[in-house]
Amino acid sequence: MERFFLPVEGLTVTDQWRVGDVTLYPVQAAKEAIEPWRPDDASGDVLEYWDRHVNDLLDHCVAEVSAESYEAAVRSLSLSIDLLRVFQQNQTLVQTTHFGLPGEIRFASMPYLRAGALPGSGSSRQTHHPGYTFTVKSLQAWNESAAFQFASAALRDQSTEASRRTVIGTELLSRAILANDDAMRMLLVVMALEAMLIEKKAELKRYAFAQRVAFLNCGRPTGNLCGRSRETCTYLATPPIRSNQPALDRLSDRATEDLWWKCTEWTDALEWYKTRNAIAHGATLEVPEKMASRALYWTLHHILVAVLELFAQHPEAPIDALRSAIAELPEPPDWEAMAAEDAAPT
Repeated sequence: MERFFLPVEGLTVTDQWRVGDVTLYPVQAAKEAIEPWRPDDASGDVLEYWDRHVNDLLDHCVAEVSAESYEAAVRSLSLSIDLLRVFQQNQTLVQTTHFGLPGEIRFASMPYLRAGALPGSGSSRQTHHPGYTFTVKSLQAWNESAAFQFASAALRDQSTEASRRTVIGTELLSRAILANDDAMRMLLVVMALEAMLIEKKAELKRYAFAQRVAFLNCGRPTGNLCGRSRETCTYLATPPIRSNQPALDRLSDRATEDLWWKCTEWTDALEWYKTRNAIAHGATLEVPEKMASRALYWTLHHILVAVLELFAQHPEAPIDALRSAIAELPEPPDWEAMAAEDAAPT
């Protein structure tokens, strides 16, 4: 194993952080970590080159990685940055400034010429607005989060199903955060949730996706989870298997046509999946900004944490555990009778 020191552009940490196999240092701590490795017995040119690179590194947050090769070190750091970027967005209410590997975040101005009846010229800023500081409070939140501590451990050891799903899911979400196109952002968000929640042989994947997202998300912001803190809804009680497709199609139609039947979390997730399919199979590249932003926000702030907590509890077979938890929910009330009663004249 070799030791590498690498820069993270746009990032400042006030304390030492451990993310996966990577250690992130504030400036003074980075100097102290690098100093013992200075080749003092080397020639003057080598020392001059070393010291110049040290000074360049110290213009940024410095990451220390032990790996078999430079390429492996960069890959390890990239995954750790992906997870940190997801954590950063989870901790903020709005999309904020960015950090990343050199060249990963854009900060440039695009010049252009407009030809035709009204010729002109100008420029447009193409940017991710670099510069973010993780404070002592940020580090405390990181250390106290069972969800993100599991994700950090998953970067070090990918021997379980849950850890592998975590790594690919957070990497895709990180790309979604950086995406400037709404269709690409939507595609990446749904792919991330698929990678974490859907098995290859799942029946009726769109309905399985909607049910599992709704199970994890419905009522979570207020601590009023469907089927646990209150009665189970018919959407969670209807298994997404082929024999139930007519019933699920009918529920989908009713949710669209009648507000009484609408479960926002289920219908939103189903619409996300349908939109993902439309993008992936060439039917559309037009995605409303509101839909893409909503999908990313709810995933980062609510769904992801629930997924990671589930993974931490069931690392070997997380999807089996999720399916079992849904199947074991209490029977729902008779929605047909309730709807008829509410519709009856008084």
